[in-house]
Amino acid sequence: MTGYALRARFYRSEFTVCDDFPALARVLAGGSGLVIDIPSGAGRLLPVHQQHSQDVIMVDIEPAMVRQCQAAASAQRLSPRITAVRGDMRTWRPPRPADRIIIARGGLQMLPSAASAGQALAAAAANLAPGGIVYLDVAMPWTADAAADDLPAFMRFAGTTELHGSDTFTTGDSIRIRRTYASTLLTDHVESSLTYHASGPAAGWKDFTVHVRWSRLDADVLLTALKHNGLSPVATYGDYSGGAYHDGSARFICIAAAQ
Repeated sequence: MTGYALRARFYRSEFTVCDDFPALARVLAGGSGLVIDIPSGAGRLLPVHQQHSQDVIMVDIEPAMVRQCQAAASAQRLSPRITAVRGDMRTWRPPRPADRIIIARGGLQMLPSAASAGQALAAAAANLAPGGIVYLDVAMPWTADAAADDLPAFMRFAGTTELHGSDTFTTGDSIRIRRTYASTLLTDHVESSLTYHASGPAAGWKDFTVHVRWSRLDADVLLTALKHNGLSPVATYGDYSGGAYHDGSARFICIAAAQ
């Protein structure tokens, strides 16, 4: 079982960030067709999808994450409007063209290289209906001016290339977890080692460590790839409050439309 699969049972508890929800709600409010949420993880964006009426397909490459999405959608009585399927964002095709494709919170950077990210953007363009929109959000710890709140704690390097720290969260089944991280900022990616330790008795729990990485994707490269695939950028932001993107921004958030 991969580290990504091991985290599936508590992934929504681990990543409860919602500072991008208002921006996503605005993007989705202007649509009327199919929404693709890829990669969906364990369904972090379900609260956003509850606020609109479009059909949604949540897509993730990890079956354990897909099962979490399916269970959460069913528990919240959002099925069959919201479904979840397994798929690779570089090759997956929807049953019909999409009106909105959401690639949120560094999802594109989980791919192993810039070339893989280019394949995913080409697939997104092919999956869009005419006039459809892609929302893309990329973390930029390599260029961020400071330890911005718009980056996760394990990416707030701010002048250093090594980070160590820990935090805690409680899972849906009331297990208190301490997460310890050690991150390294490299030229073309970030590497992080994450260790999960139960703070108290937890039936069936075993502490474990996973190793994850995020590829460096520069704004100019992404803009070129979008345009090459017939996607026209209509807005770019450098944070979740809607600030303009600049070379020191902590994030590159782009909304692009199919031509």
